[in-house]
Amino acid sequence: MDKKRIRPLWNFLFFGNSQLILAVLVLVGFVALRVLMGPGIVPTDQMAYSSSRLDCPGAVIYSSEAGRLLLNQDELLLCRRPEAPDVLASEVVNLYTSGGDVLVKAAKQVHRLDWEAAELKPIAAPAAIPAGARLVGVGEYGTDYYVDGEVYADGATYQYTGTRKHPLVESEWRGGALFFSESSWTVYREHQPRINHILPLERGIIVSAHLAPDGSRVIFATVNNMETEVWVADSSGGNARLLFSQAMEFSSLEVVWAEDSRQAAFSVLGFEDQETYLTATIIYQPGNAALELHSYQGEFVNALLPTAWGGDGRSVYFINPSEEQQRPYVFSLYRN
Repeated sequence: MDKKRIRPLWNFLFFGNSQLILAVLVLVGFVALRVLMGPGIVPTDQMAYSSSRLDCPGAVIYSSEAGRLLLNQDELLLCRRPEAPDVLASEVVNLYTSGGDVLVKAAKQVHRLDWEAAELKPIAAPAAIPAGARLVGVGEYGTDYYVDGEVYADGATYQYTGTRKHPLVESEWRGGALFFSESSWTVYREHQPRINHILPLERGIIVSAHLAPDGSRVIFATVNNMETEVWVADSSGGNARLLFSQAMEFSSLEVVWAEDSRQAAFSVLGFEDQETYLTATIIYQPGNAALELHSYQGEFVNALLPTAWGGDGRSVYFINPSEEQQRPYVFSLYRN
């Protein structure tokens, strides 16, 4: 290119009114980058929080990016609105979420949630899926469902072996589903066993394990004599990191991963003796220090169990199982 042509272009970009244009272009590029990266999360080492309670019953199980909430109360699915919660369905088996789309399995029917109308629209015939089956994905020829150790997908049947605590809200099993035994776990992808990790003997036995939605990591609890530990590791078992350790009899581990797998909230419960309960609630982020939100040692089950992340990744919903009339707690996360 002719140098005489380059110099006027250079002068246009970096001198005079063109500086304003350049600033606008930089700003647009920054905004586009933030959109591509998704909403920013607050690193745990810079995190502060405040808590409040919602004025509706039940447990929040799903929060959209627009702040709309789905709650569960005694197998009733509720949609929270400013004026009052709407009952959407009864006999709810589970929900399936993918990219903001929410499908609901209730009895033998599968529904798609219409957020604007706050109503469910059936997408499968009543006899298509057994009443107790769990909705675990959507394939080329319809919905995938799990029942009695088998997944039925696209006209085929696949075997799943091991133990799994099934959450009320499921993500796509084709991308990853974890089942465990006392000494190992298996990660299934596309309904086939892809990863099998055997735990070193010195770690004790596995009592709970929870796979991230993207299949990259596992938060799991082990028991060795009276020592309860909570670890995080790659789904292959590598890069294991200890998150919690306490001399206590294990009771349960409740884990809720954010939908983008960039953070998780978990609560571990146990007994020091027959009259003393121990609980801890922790925020985990890969690469950052774990942050303890709540801990308790005493004669009551004073625990905060995570139930859902806010759609923006800056809030977490909890319930306290010891309360007779349960209402959600929400912890808002911000930079200190």
